[in-house]
Amino acid sequence: MWHAGALDRIDDLPVPEIDPEQISQGFWHACVAGQRRAAEHLLRAGADLNWEPNYAHGTALDAATGLGTRQDIVIEWLQSIGARSAQARSKDRMARDQRKGIADSILPNPRW
Repeated sequence: MWHAGALDRIDDLPVPEIDPEQISQGFWHACVAGQRRAAEHLLRAGADLNWEPNYAHGTALDAATGLGTRQDIVIEWLQSIGARSAQARSKDRMARDQRKGIADSILPNPRW
């Protein structure tokens, strides 16, 4: 699956019964390789925009920004549709957890 995404082989891309994890993996590799058409196809097929592989660090946006200029089109597209970098997602989680901690310390315990 990821080979088809990375090599922009649209005809070899998924049919609906493919595992969503494989679709997201193909999407990630398509973005890394600068293959916007393949990435768009995989996103429409259900790829997770902010999926992170367990064998590399970062989302498709992170991976695409780490390479040469060929990915500029994909980077701009990913940002325009709301893709988040792993660092930004981590900051969002920390801020959410911090807000929750503050709210938990301010609000009375409902068991009292």
